[in-house]
Amino acid sequence: MKHSVLHRLICISLYTSVPFVSGYAAESQPNKDALDGSDNALIKPKAVDLGNIEVVALRKSLPKVDAKKQSMASGTQNTGASIPAISTHKTSIQNLGQSTTNTLDMMPGVSIMGGARSVTQNISVGGLSGDRVYVAIDGINNNFASFGHNQTRLLPSAFLYKEVNVSQSGSNITYGSGDLGGAVNFTTLDPEDFLDGKDFGGQLSLGGATGDKSGNANTALAFKTGPVSYLFDVVGARANNMRLGNGETLQNSANNDLQYLAKVNVDISDDQWLKLSFLSMQNVGQYPASTNKSTSSTNPPSNFNYFQAQSMAEYQFDPGNPYVNFNAKLYYNENHFASNPVNNGGGFALPQSIHVNTTGIKLLNRTTLYQQHFLYGVDYSYINGYDTEHSNTSANFPTANQQQYSAYLQDSWDILPELNLTVGGRYNGYQSQSGSNKNSDGRFTKQASLRYKFYKDYSVFAAYTEGFRAPSIQELYLGGNHPTSASGPVFLTFLPNPNLAPEYSQNKTVGIEGKQIFANKQSIGASASVFLNDVKNYILNATVTPGFPQVNQNINIPEARLYGYNLYINYQNPFFSILSNFTYTRGTSESAYTNEDGASIPAGSALPIPRAKGLVSLMVPISLIDSNVTTTMQYALRQNNVPAGTAEVPGYALLNINYTYKPRFVKGLVFSIGVNNLLDQYYQDYDGTTLVSAMGRSIYGQMTYRF
Repeated sequence: MKHSVLHRLICISLYTSVPFVSGYAAESQPNKDALDGSDNALIKPKAVDLGNIEVVALRKSLPKVDAKKQSMASGTQNTGASIPAISTHKTSIQNLGQSTTNTLDMMPGVSIMGGARSVTQNISVGGLSGDRVYVAIDGINNNFASFGHNQTRLLPSAFLYKEVNVSQSGSNITYGSGDLGGAVNFTTLDPEDFLDGKDFGGQLSLGGATGDKSGNANTALAFKTGPVSYLFDVVGARANNMRLGNGETLQNSANNDLQYLAKVNVDISDDQWLKLSFLSMQNVGQYPASTNKSTSSTNPPSNFNYFQAQSMAEYQFDPGNPYVNFNAKLYYNENHFASNPVNNGGGFALPQSIHVNTTGIKLLNRTTLYQQHFLYGVDYSYINGYDTEHSNTSANFPTANQQQYSAYLQDSWDILPELNLTVGGRYNGYQSQSGSNKNSDGRFTKQASLRYKFYKDYSVFAAYTEGFRAPSIQELYLGGNHPTSASGPVFLTFLPNPNLAPEYSQNKTVGIEGKQIFANKQSIGASASVFLNDVKNYILNATVTPGFPQVNQNINIPEARLYGYNLYINYQNPFFSILSNFTYTRGTSESAYTNEDGASIPAGSALPIPRAKGLVSLMVPISLIDSNVTTTMQYALRQNNVPAGTAEVPGYALLNINYTYKPRFVKGLVFSIGVNNLLDQYYQDYDGTTLVSAMGRSIYGQMTYRF
């Protein structure tokens, strides 16, 4: 596979390890404490640096501002966010056994549609999913790969990032097309995260789990020579056939994950630094061709190869004055989806090999003047897609391209030390083309928020934001026939729709959050928010011609509405910590349509979005033996608000337990063992249209040594 010059410059490492399930040890909610696996127990209260949302490990501080004049309410002037992030998770050596999928599924407001399977990682925030949720790695869009009924988005292993931050309701002005319902951003590790003032450091880790007979390994090495520091971080794993909660084994579900991160940081001067990074993620194996169903004669196993890579050069210039704090990113992303059924197209699925690559640049500057915190910048990306499978594929993807461009300005104004007003605007434009078919549009989106700190660490906020999403080249131009066999009759035809209009959202959010620290090392933190999102030109796959063959096509629904709320509380004392969060989402189509199964959906019907879910977790430190025990219950309510023709989704409750041992006599060594789905419950995840059987009881173990 050919790579760009930037790719070759920074692709220097090997990597071996993968995510796998472990106990809950996450830090949820910004500026709040949470359960952690540290040795004597609790995280001390500290503020989360939200600057990591769109800048990779910002090491330079902003121009100094008089502390008496600096707003205590804002928290948004450096990030582009207009409201607080709904959830933040920081990784640590204590919780590296926890998979990325498991981490996200435990965070407030976030769901993984399709279960904890690495071949179908579709993130949902506030009921929206796919390309409507902006999923970024170091601030760069990790575009969702959706090709017909096959969907995949590879996510970085928990061994490769130090923080994942989730925002909601399109509240970050620095993000471009796709930030309709929210954004998830992974901030990858830097050499300094292992060096800690030393010239050499690293990490070794081994683990495994019984639920899918998996094993994983991680090796990370970091070193520094003069002004240059290096990191090579490799993760690899093998997962075999998954055991379901009903005792059955999902055949043909084995896969190999290989991910690696290479990074070079250069301190050019006191005011400038440069980062070169390369992240590669690949998943190869075999799975039922339709990833959420069992194999059959018409749904044969398929050999798949999913590959995503991100090459990036980032430059930061901060001369220490209030006018210039400049950041530039140049990047190249590769996205390859290949699938080849074992019976050479004897069933509904035929071979595919589709590429979608993106080249782009992001420029951003910050200026502080008279308590006005200005953030402004421009983005440009060029997306190119093509199909290298020349047979009669089930999803024909002609060569297509799309240009996306935008400019934005945000002003965060500290009216009073306790009161902040943030306003901004962003122009979003795009041009798409495949042969003679063209599609282009643009829109100016606005946002405004007000945040008031009414008492100590208690504040209320309200925000109005607008989101924009250009239809992807897959949605515009993907088409093809689904035959009953390689030479059999066609039962389904999928038509391209080059006339799709872009989606546009109007998001309203109100909330309250607070934290109180008491004597005797006690603290309590809580937050609540309510959101209402109206989406115009909502894109859905629909039946446009019933019968045999049935003809499906992506269409615009004039209006859709999503609404819900998030609740969070965390209490800590020297003897235990308890955390609870709950998310509720619903959605309705304000216009009638016919879904992909040919059912007529009247206006006011439910949208295919995930159900209400929650988490309760208790952590008890055992400082006498350098340990802690964490029990977690994940639950989902019965979902009776589903589209016509879809069965109600049963609720479930899963009990997990984890024991972590960090011996004080060996610095950097951590052992973690536990059981997920302790009671071996049979449950199913809802991927928006079908129920997906999920993993049964899984016993796991992990050993990590950081040096």
